[in-house]
Amino acid sequence: MSGSDQKILLFIETGGPGGAERVVASLASSYREMGIDVGVATLRTGWLTDELAAQGTTHHHLPSSRSLDIGLVLRLKKLIRESGYTAVHSHLVDSNFYAALASRLAGVAHVATEHGDVHHVKKKRFLRLKLKVTSWLGSRFTAVSGFSADALCHLGVRRDKIQVIGNPVSQAKPINSDERSALRKEVVNPDAASNHWLWIHVANLRKVKDQETLIRGFAASRRNSKKSQSLCLVGDGRLRAELETLCEQLGCKESVYFLGFRNDVPRLLQAANGFILSSHSEALPMALLEASLANLLIVSSDVGGIPELIQHKETGLLFPSGNHDALAEALTSVVENSVDHSQIAAKAAEYVRVNFSEQTIAKQYLRLFDKKPRLRES
Repeated sequence: MSGSDQKILLFIETGGPGGAERVVASLASSYREMGIDVGVATLRTGWLTDELAAQGTTHHHLPSSRSLDIGLVLRLKKLIRESGYTAVHSHLVDSNFYAALASRLAGVAHVATEHGDVHHVKKKRFLRLKLKVTSWLGSRFTAVSGFSADALCHLGVRRDKIQVIGNPVSQAKPINSDERSALRKEVVNPDAASNHWLWIHVANLRKVKDQETLIRGFAASRRNSKKSQSLCLVGDGRLRAELETLCEQLGCKESVYFLGFRNDVPRLLQAANGFILSSHSEALPMALLEASLANLLIVSSDVGGIPELIQHKETGLLFPSGNHDALAEALTSVVENSVDHSQIAAKAAEYVRVNFSEQTIAKQYLRLFDKKPRLRES
């Protein structure tokens, strides 16, 4: 079946904003541009459904309030058949489980994509059982990184049923020097000199993102460096007040800017010089891909699937997770220009541009949809 003959249903239980939801929005947009009929089904509304409305992508709301909703399988099967979908592409463990059952009943191909939730086993009920059922029903698994593929294998999925397909990312519309200057004045001290180094961090304010190490490392670098630097945190969460208090205690409150949730992250990245990620665990973060594509120097914790993208001193700088002293040393080396950050950033940007473009990733998925479901042989 050619791509133009496909009618694809993307399915995810959440509404975002988050990495998996952004992938769904990106794929929906890419398929539409390729002339492929596409719709998206969600259990909840929010950021993602607003994005779909702006795109003009068909959205199906399938509300569910139960932790185990077998009726959802039947509602999803009915949607697939009545709307004429030829393939289902689901995201995250629970969505994959329900979509595997519904796709099997409807007789259509199913691809199950795993993001970072397979690395948080304690938060998922009946995780191994759901993965086993999804695999037995003939669904094909994809993982956004080799790290996530390894986690699936550890949880019982056969390696030959898993393909690694990264997250899609698009090139933001470039801004000129005047626009960049105005944007920098919007987010940091308007009086900052033109050579002022601006770091940016994009993530929800949660423990797993470890913004405490981020702020401690930045504060130490700021004390040790002769050149001025600031840090913008883009994202929100329950830890915001706690992190703002930490900035006061470390004496860096005037140099750390909490911008909250922003819907213009690709544009905002272009105002910065470098990007910091401090997470304890990551599969393949969208923010890191977007920052690389914006030609920002990446300084990241050495965790999860990140080393598959960032090679130390080749396409970015890596530091041990939770080590704020090592982070401070890396930040200072960049700001003091002991690292050729422009060449490193350029290498990372080119790698992402070649391997993670929206069209490249969409085509990789399209090749999987031609495979009909078949029960796994015992």
